[in-house]
Amino acid sequence: MSRLFRRFAKHVGRPSPGLPMSAASWSSAFSDFVSIGAVSPADLAAGSTFLWRRSREAQAMLVGIGHEANEETIQQLSQSLRREALSRLHTFSAVEMTELLHACSRTPTDDFRRKLVASSEVVRGRISSLEPRGLALVLNAYARVQVKDQAVFSAVSVRGTETSEGADPQAVTGLLFAFAKLRVYHHRLFSILKKRVTQLADELPLVEVARCLFAFSRSLPLPHKKEPLAFAYQLGHRGFGDVLSVLFARLEDLVRSASEKEPISTDTCLLSLQALEVLQWRSPSMLKVLFRQLDERLLSAQDHVVVLQAASRLCAGSFLRAPASLTVPFAGCSEDVGAAGL
Repeated sequence: MSRLFRRFAKHVGRPSPGLPMSAASWSSAFSDFVSIGAVSPADLAAGSTFLWRRSREAQAMLVGIGHEANEETIQQLSQSLRREALSRLHTFSAVEMTELLHACSRTPTDDFRRKLVASSEVVRGRISSLEPRGLALVLNAYARVQVKDQAVFSAVSVRGTETSEGADPQAVTGLLFAFAKLRVYHHRLFSILKKRVTQLADELPLVEVARCLFAFSRSLPLPHKKEPLAFAYQLGHRGFGDVLSVLFARLEDLVRSASEKEPISTDTCLLSLQALEVLQWRSPSMLKVLFRQLDERLLSAQDHVVVLQAASRLCAGSFLRAPASLTVPFAGCSEDVGAAGL
């Protein structure tokens, strides 16, 4: 239980008979609590994480002292906490800032996006103190809300280059994947992380392999996407053919060992297929498993487009589990289809 939330519940106390608190009342109560109490940046960061991860526990605590609390109540409190925390971001340490941005970006709002844009200088000032995993979390917060702050990205790239030698698999793939989602490429950082991925390949789980392949496929210059593998390998040590060979081999091994008891998640299948489609890597045995392990019930309309496009461009239509059901009417999806290039 978050210390901050425990103290807040005590501050609010039991409700007045017949007078349930409105959303505005909860927001006002939290602002009052922060203004009169000693609330540290660490408390605010931990409180934000608590309300995101354990919202039902927070709701149960308020109900336990007599309040009519529901999911909307917790959302209101979470927004109030974020506003207070982001207004004080300049007082946060690098680690506290990382925890806050990670929690806030899990359920992003327009207000958070605006505050993130306005906090560029503060964020840049903390980046030089972060280790690789913290860098990945901060960068991923920007990726989730698609805030393109080149000054922050450059600072992350510089710090990532400095600390890459000790980066663990999750940090390395987190940095690569976040930059890929932002469609930003920093050659020096990618070159160094390429070497680190090669060193760590045997430790990478399937989802991390998929993320790495996705990141390297997104880094291809557009003119070379017609013959992506030729481009990747023709540059020698300056290209990324060597790391692709390692990742393809690792992906083959992990996909081959997948079973019905431990299936590959649909998200991981989709990521892998997107990367393989761009890179034009056709391995029939691997593609068959990836297509067959897709859970159609979890696919959005855009996901259906991704699957059909991958099947078409990889000449793998025969591997679809149920081709007819994957051609569902794409109601309201014309823009997605156009964007996918079909």
